[in-house]
Amino acid sequence: MILIQKTSAPESLRRYCSNRSNLQKSWEDFGRENSKIKDDIRQSLLKEQGYICAYCMRSLETDCKIEHYRPKSKYPKDTYNYINLFVVDKESKKYNNCCEVAKGNKEITFNPTEQSCIDTLYYYDNGEIHSCNPLYEKEINNILNLNSLSLKNLRENTFKQCMLYFDNTTTENELNEKMENLLKKENGEPYLSMIGIYIWYSNKILRKKFKI
Repeated sequence: MILIQKTSAPESLRRYCSNRSNLQKSWEDFGRENSKIKDDIRQSLLKEQGYICAYCMRSLETDCKIEHYRPKSKYPKDTYNYINLFVVDKESKKYNNCCEVAKGNKEITFNPTEQSCIDTLYYYDNGEIHSCNPLYEKEINNILNLNSLSLKNLRENTFKQCMLYFDNTTTENELNEKMENLLKKENGEPYLSMIGIYIWYSNKILRKKFKI
């Protein structure tokens, strides 16, 4: 996972929420009656997240859905709270129904918008993702199902590409330049799938090789 820096809600959503009676409508009714606003929300979230899933970091295009971090069934007041919204991948048998499909109405304490949560993550070269926080570790495995075999294989391949990308990096400036190139989102360009591995690995190089 990577740090998600929330931006302002789309103007269309702000206008919709300015009418308090609208806030009483279910998310399902909202989607049926306001497809344009919902698409505005989806596009805003995609750009905000660099077109990757908030949890597994797989690339997203049209095959995605809006997720409520705090389940709307338990926190109806947050149904239209943009801060509470992420975009995630849809149901996928190939990836063992991870992320929002696995999470369902369950709550998690790991929040991708908090740097302190992201800082607990680390990766193995076999593609596993872990957290040094025991509670987050349980949520990653038992609620989000982020260590399914298919996801591990995908991250393992990414890990190999990541090591090749940073191979022969001899200076801190060179390392920073390589990361800046990866993290550019000019003109709405998407992040690489699994970009979090590159961010984590580059920070690892900084600490070990350049002693920062």
